[in-house]
Amino acid sequence: MRMLEETEQQALTIFKKLLKIDTTNGEKKEREAAEYLEEILLEVGIPVHFYEKTSGRTNLVAKLVGGEEEPLYLISHLDVVGVEEAKWEQPPFSGVEVDGVIWGRGTLDTKQLTAMQVSAFLELARMKDSLNRDVYLLATADEENGSSEGMEFLKKTHLELFQKGMVINEGGGFTVNYKGHTYLLFTAGEKGVAKVKVIARGQGGHASCPPENQAILTLAMAMERLLSWSYPKHSTKVSNKYKQVLGIKDVSFVSKTEDEKLLVDLLEYMETSGPFVNQLEIGSVVNAIPYLAEVELEFRLVPGITKEQLSRWMAEALKGVDVEFEITSLEEGFECALDSPYLEMMGKALKDAGSKATLLPFLALGRTDGRYYGDTRSAIYGFSPLTEKDSFVRVLKKVHNHNENITRESFLFGTNVLSLLIQSICRK
Repeated sequence: MRMLEETEQQALTIFKKLLKIDTTNGEKKEREAAEYLEEILLEVGIPVHFYEKTSGRTNLVAKLVGGEEEPLYLISHLDVVGVEEAKWEQPPFSGVEVDGVIWGRGTLDTKQLTAMQVSAFLELARMKDSLNRDVYLLATADEENGSSEGMEFLKKTHLELFQKGMVINEGGGFTVNYKGHTYLLFTAGEKGVAKVKVIARGQGGHASCPPENQAILTLAMAMERLLSWSYPKHSTKVSNKYKQVLGIKDVSFVSKTEDEKLLVDLLEYMETSGPFVNQLEIGSVVNAIPYLAEVELEFRLVPGITKEQLSRWMAEALKGVDVEFEITSLEEGFECALDSPYLEMMGKALKDAGSKATLLPFLALGRTDGRYYGDTRSAIYGFSPLTEKDSFVRVLKKVHNHNENITRESFLFGTNVLSLLIQSICRK
């Protein structure tokens, strides 16, 4: 089942126009993109609201009013990461199409999803009298820098936008091949994130006569322990379903192709917690040995890992090293239902669009704005479906890199699948 040519052209026009608007994070330019979308939505009578913490960092919210079923939220972000234009084969803010490939920053993260969702939202507006639920479109700012100007701001100021419902988010929709079969990955959860400060104290002194008990050396020992320690692995309902669908037991299955190696890495990621260095402070005076050194680590934690568990791990890993540590914040991960009727609808939408791929759940790589719905018991799925021409292996090489692009075929396929899915969810 394919979209009307008129609908395809409208979706492509929206997408390419968004790509031409430079919304590099930090430049306060999301408003221009939001105003463009506002113009399109107002043309069909959909009211639009702008919310800003800082002028120019615009968050667009539009709503279609429907029946009493739990709401549907379509979320994406308007900002993009920066570019080194000289390293691009095509201008990064041109939206140019060459030989069936559309170029530009945001083609995969996530202006393609914004355009897909807007297209589906416009289709719903034509049948608004037969909607079984309210439908929200949120195109937000600042996701690439932590969302303090975007979803975090909305969560603090407009809690009515964060009720239990279904959320269609970024982070999934990519294909992998295993044993001759195509799987389409969708996210069904995210890891938790904790920030931990580690502090070492010692003797200060002049660099020409360094003391034995140096804070920086103690901190270095602590860092070596924390970064090399074997953190316990944990299976989750998402990783277990992942293994079940693929017919594997653990990461020991043979990996020969790029896709198979990726599948191994994804499973390892889903079941492993661990740290990386966020910030290091060791003093700034020339020729002086600092008496204090500290580092901030960020831990990515498998869903279900608590502050108490992390604290026990830290104490064990640092046993015998004279440092202090403090868990300054911890946001637990989340997982969503894998027996939801929404997933049946996703599978049917794929089939109706001509895909033979099998849905495969995984935990999002990194953090997305979906985490702001994690405490609402919502069904939060990362799903911006693409074809095998834009497989996950290819996508990972292009996101946040030079020459980000997407095939026209993939974009239209995803637009069609999302439209079919959203209509099936929202029709009475």
